This record gives sequence, C-alpha cells and structure tokens, in this order.
Amino acid sequence: MNPQVVIKENWLTRSPKDLAYISTLVFGVLLGLVGYLYLGGYWGIAPWMAASGQKVFQTGEYWRLWTALFAHADTAHLLGNLSLLLPLAFMLTGHFGFYVFPVLGVLVGGLINYIVIQTMPPETNLIGISGVVYWMGSTWLTLFLIIDRRKTLRRRIALAAFLTVVLFIPETYKPEISYMSHFVGYVLGAVTGLLVYFLRRNEIEAAEVREFIYEPEIIEAEWQPVTESSPDGAQPPKSVI
Repeated sequence: MNPQVVIKENWLTRSPKDLAYISTLVFGVLLGLVGYLYLGGYWGIAPWMAASGQKVFQTGEYWRLWTALFAHADTAHLLGNLSLLLPLAFMLTGHFGFYVFPVLGVLVGGLINYIVIQTMPPETNLIGISGVVYWMGSTWLTLFLIIDRRKTLRRRIALAAFLTVVLFIPETYKPEISYMSHFVGYVLGAVTGLLVYFLRRNEIEAAEVREFIYEPEIIEAEWQPVTESSPDGAQPPKSVI
C-alpha cells in the first residue's frame, strides 16, 4: 500500500516574526520622512542624495549609492514604492529575518545603483528605491517557487508569472523611469532567493509538515454462488413444473 504524501504546512505558512511589525513600520517611516525632507528641500539635504556617474565615480561620493534610495521625484513616486515595499518588507522580515530585509536589501540597493549609473550618461541623476522593490518581489517569488510545495510546480510558476506581470510590468513607457534598475533588481532578487534557500535549506525543509494518506485496498474475492439449505443441512428439493 503506497501512501499519498500531502504537505500541510511549510516555512511560509508559519506566523511571521513579531520583529517584522516593528521593522516594517520603522523602515516605512524612515523612507517617508527622508523623502519628505528631500522633496521639501529641508535641511539642505537634497543636493547630497542623488547618485550619478559623475558624482560617484569622478568625485568619489560613493555614499550616494545608498542615499539615492531614499530620494524620490515626487509624492506619487514615493507612495507608489511604499505601496509595494511595505507588504514585501513585512513578508521578507517576518519569514527570513532582519538580515534579509532591511539589511541585505539596502546593501543590494547600493549595488543596483552602482550597476545602473554605469549605463547612464555621467551627469544624469538616479533616485528612488524601486530597484530594491523589484529585488524584494523577485526574492520572495523565487523562495515561494522553491518552498511552497503544497501546489504543483506548474501552478507555482503560473502564479509567479501572473504576479510579475500584474505588479512589476509597467503598462506604459515613461522615459524618466529607470527600467534598468527594475531589471537589475529583479535578476539580483532571483539570485538572492536561491542563496537564501540553500543557506537555510535544512531548517526550511524541516518546517514541512506532511500527512500520509493511505487509501484502503479493494480486495476482489472470488465469486461463488450461494445456495439455500434446509435447517438440517440437507439440500432443498427441486421444483418440477
């Protein structure tokens, strides 16, 4: 009798860590506050935040690779990034820890900017955290594809593709948007998801709760005719017509 294995729970079905609530709130407030100061021109911080090839590579102001993450073109740009960043931050921190996000996320954000500004004219400024948002989304979807084996691989791929199209593929082209940041962030996110899984593979797989379902075997007995007998065991008389 071969049992059917059903995965009832896994790493992603567990309750998120309490740290995720605080971490997501603090990071969201920080991003919103610095964005507000940048847009309002307060404290004279605006000239020191955007990243460009000229300011980073020629002047050596490498901190701009990270300060640029917190600068946004306008309120709509800031709110658009926050709308995706906050739920993704909660899920990544809640399930994979503070070191995946925001620590690793911010570090990778600087790497994304470093790669992207090399493809831009030296005087063009790069601002915004959308590259990190794409990294977060790709990291989560990659981990979902690997971990959540309650669904078939085909269904997981279809769902991941659907979410990518709905959430991360723009409907219209806007020349002021750095689509290279989105692309680089998404590719690095897939790599990060694979690394996170293989580094924590043992504990992730140990979190699976499996149920073994045994289907009852159907035993086919050989059919034999049943005949009636009299109380004393004698065969009943035949009827003649």
